[in-house]
Amino acid sequence: MQPMIKQKLIATLVSLTILIPAMASAQEIPKRFQPTLDAFLEAAKSECAALDNGIFEVVDGGIQFYADFNQDGISDPIIDTRAFSCSSSATLFDGGTGGHYINAFVSDDDKSYKQFQFLAQDSAVITLGGTAVLVLKHHGTSCNLQGLSPCFAAYSWAEGKFNTANAIIHPQQQTGIDK
Repeated sequence: MQPMIKQKLIATLVSLTILIPAMASAQEIPKRFQPTLDAFLEAAKSECAALDNGIFEVVDGGIQFYADFNQDGISDPIIDTRAFSCSSSATLFDGGTGGHYINAFVSDDDKSYKQFQFLAQDSAVITLGGTAVLVLKHHGTSCNLQGLSPCFAAYSWAEGKFNTANAIIHPQQQTGIDK
């Protein structure tokens, strides 16, 4: 076996050995999600390898948190790609000022997961009235603002998809108020 091929094979095996445990962070990966996670990681790894034979790694965990967006009693994992790195590309998984991809995997009736991908700078899940809400910080241009201006959107689950009001609220005209 040629030294370069042998080196890549060893790197791949080592990566797979440490990759899955690193993804879990402080939480356990549900067995039901494991095949979806494996396919997602394999696709990311292949994308990295396609760029000058880059080596894919998971830094800092990866599954940030779980929520139950569709309220079916099954945890819906969220994977933030800024936890990934590729040796041949600094921006493949952690993009520029527009952010990086936040991937929400929502459980489906057929025991699979539907993947929803958002471009954002940061994310959090909050609960309002018993409903999980995905809050994303976007680039300011998403709100017709200058790039560095903060812009947020809140997404809730209904009718099989994430929904948001997606509106800009302007101040109401002041009438009858003494100035």
